[in-house]
Amino acid sequence: MKMLGPWISAFLLLTGVAAGPLPSSPPSQDADEREVRALIGQLDSDDSSQRNRAHQELVAKGRKILPLLKPYLQSPSAEVAAQIRDIVARFERDERLEHSFPPLKTVTLPKGRLTPAEIFRQVREQTGLEIAPYGLSMRDPVEAGWDRAPVLRVLDDVCRQMGKGKPEPPPLRARTADEFDDGSESSPESSGNRIRIDGESKPPCAVAHWNQFRAAVDDVVVTETRGLQNSTVEAQLTLSLSSQPGIRPIDVGAWEFEEILDDRGKSLRNEGKIKVFRGGRPESDPEVGDSLDSVWFTLDRHGRFAGRFGAPLPITPPSPEARRIARLKAKVKVTFALQDITRVVKVQDMRDKGGDAAPFGRAAIRFSSPELKDNSFRLHYVLTGAFHGDPALVLLDKDGNEIRALGGGSNSSGAEHQRHWYLNGTSDVNAIRVSAWIGHKTIEVPFEFADIPLPSEP
Repeated sequence: MKMLGPWISAFLLLTGVAAGPLPSSPPSQDADEREVRALIGQLDSDDSSQRNRAHQELVAKGRKILPLLKPYLQSPSAEVAAQIRDIVARFERDERLEHSFPPLKTVTLPKGRLTPAEIFRQVREQTGLEIAPYGLSMRDPVEAGWDRAPVLRVLDDVCRQMGKGKPEPPPLRARTADEFDDGSESSPESSGNRIRIDGESKPPCAVAHWNQFRAAVDDVVVTETRGLQNSTVEAQLTLSLSSQPGIRPIDVGAWEFEEILDDRGKSLRNEGKIKVFRGGRPESDPEVGDSLDSVWFTLDRHGRFAGRFGAPLPITPPSPEARRIARLKAKVKVTFALQDITRVVKVQDMRDKGGDAAPFGRAAIRFSSPELKDNSFRLHYVLTGAFHGDPALVLLDKDGNEIRALGGGSNSSGAEHQRHWYLNGTSDVNAIRVSAWIGHKTIEVPFEFADIPLPSEP
């Protein structure tokens, strides 16, 4: 019986039957709770500076205090309830953002000589990413030695040492309508986990990395046009953006050159603004930061995007004596969604009510005048409110399955829009599905390059 004593005591402790009270929480936890509740009390202070300070201190404590905050959403004080609602919304927004912005995957390998085959095997084991090289000699050793280095940087280092090979991670492009799943959140891994390496290409002129992102200078072109009276010189630089697999933003802005100097000290920065078009309309990039109620529609189901990637960017021609771009600092804004929303509007409701609306926060779409005739479906809709892009409309049959169209067209006049689809057969259109992203967070991704070679002859 003596051997059972410890087991019985342990059981009594776990079930709370043991004699003597158990502490409900560690003393430090009690102190944290008292501090949080004290700060919540300060949210109702007559002193606005004290309210603001308490708000900031609660935000700084992070999402771990959510269980303590939520009961105060029903506070009899309107001021406290409003402030707590704002903090809770912020914490929930940050949690949703993590689904769009997966953690950085890094590689650690000690110094020494390893073959690319061995390095790529370690990359797969440490990150779960599959490296798919072709046209490379996998047995020629290169110098290893990385400590928590981003996986794309490791691949660029291997290719640079070999003098051939170009990593081809998925291009950074905006998410499409196809990536909605009836309102459920999209998986950040949905875009695959494979990175190809083109061993038949030379490494880019220059590469730079920032966290999950990679920028490459693919080419620099200087063109001189000579005439009988005069000659002109133009220059352009091709800059592309990619990322670790799994990064899927809703928008990528235009490149901005902060500084670009040749090795003679001449600034090559072109002061012209690169316009960004969304839904056929020029729009400025969103500001760095976040918005809880912004509305973003997809441009179309084929995933057009606003960013100019792999496209030539104009720069001022370098000095005739220059041989290199000594320094290039560039940045680009990348925007991530906070929440996916999908609405389904029945065609019969449009007919019965003379129209039916799909609300999306600050925006709405009102559908009317549906008509199915001669294998062609037509629809009128009005877009109201504040939004980015244009909605992608998906036709559904009575079972909720997508109806594939053979083509179609549209015309618009301000907020008024007309759409038509050519159908394959006589499918009856039962409903329209439309999706949007509500809320966003925009970050600014900076890159810095050095010693980019210029073409030897203009």
